[in-house]
This record gives sequence, C-alpha cells and structure tokens, in this order.
Amino acid sequence: MVSRKGRVKKLVDLKGGKICVTERTTSEVHLADYFGSRAWKYQAVLSKSIGEASQSFFSGRCAAYTADRSNLAGVRLSAPGGAQGYVILPEQISEDPLGPAIRRGDEEWLTLLKWIYFATIEAEELGVTSNNISAKVATKSDPKLAEFLAANGTLAKPLGVKPGWVSRVIQSVGNYGEMFERNLGQASALKLDRGLNRLWTQGGLMYSPPFL
Repeated sequence: MVSRKGRVKKLVDLKGGKICVTERTTSEVHLADYFGSRAWKYQAVLSKSIGEASQSFFSGRCAAYTADRSNLAGVRLSAPGGAQGYVILPEQISEDPLGPAIRRGDEEWLTLLKWIYFATIEAEELGVTSNNISAKVATKSDPKLAEFLAANGTLAKPLGVKPGWVSRVIQSVGNYGEMFERNLGQASALKLDRGLNRLWTQGGLMYSPPFL
C-alpha cells in the first residue's frame, strides 16, 4: 500500500526505498524473497504489531506498507484523512491464502462446514441466490440444478442435518459471491477485488465437488 500522492505507482518504484512490515511474519519473508530474487535493494522498517507498522507508514517513515491484502484494506480504513488517500498496488508478491479453521478432533463438524462451503460455491455457479432460491427450488427444467437441490436429502442424513439444508443456507447468507461482496468486496468497506476467489469458470479457484 502506498500514498496516492506519492511517487510510487508500481512495485519497481520501491527500489531503494523504505517499506514498513510487521516482523516475524510471512509478509517479512515474502518481501525479502521478492526483492532479493530481483536484486532490488530496500530497507525494511520492522514493527512488532500491525498497529505499530501502520502508524509508522501513515507517519511517513516508509514509502510503502506490505501485508496480506485483506490486512491492507482494513488498515486503510483507519488512514488519517481517509482511505481514499492510499492505494493498494495491484501487483502481488506472494500467495499466502487465508481461510477458516476449527479445533482438531471434531471431524463431523469439519465435514458439515466443508459441504456448507461447497454448497455456496455450487449455488453461485448455478445462479442460485438468496433472492431467487425459492423460485429455483420450484423449477425442474434444469437437470443439474435439480440434482444439486435434490442432493439435500441425499447428503442430509450423512451430514446429520434435516433435508432442505442447502436452501436454508442460501436463504440465510446467500451464495459464495454474495457473501464475498457483502463482507470483503465492493458492497463492503474493504472494497477488495475477488481475484482468485472468483469461480473457476471466471478464472478463479472456487470449485465445488459434485453434489451427487
């Protein structure tokens, strides 16, 4: 992330510059790897916490602040003078995926959560949303959609839930795309681009196993 009014418009502009980063994080490692592999000199300004790193950046100690993209988007909201004064560069120096986690040892809960997650992805691919789920359930003309919704009963017993669980999930929170846009995307304060969180049919990595 850089100041919109600064000289830095792309990563190469940071050669020889100071970059704020939280110490002992993967962000520090990725920064060293990326710049080192290109023989670009830089000076890392290390901080012990996200708050300290962002304060150093906003105070002008660094030309840029590096962290996970979601971290950058969140920090930008607290920027002095407003988030519009700072830009998250589109270039990406690493792949460091973030995701949910649960306590080890509860395999039944893990399995249920995985299939709820898969259902939201499959729903988006099939065009099922929180607004049209009732109409889609009543529609029998699309074989793939019918099979997906019919899997409610097939998977319900093994998952330990009542039939109709897919409809209840989508009615409650929407499909994957709806959730992303509402919490992280353009309908949220973070305004993050979906990037690799797009469906596989749109160049992303989101893909669900068959609901059969």
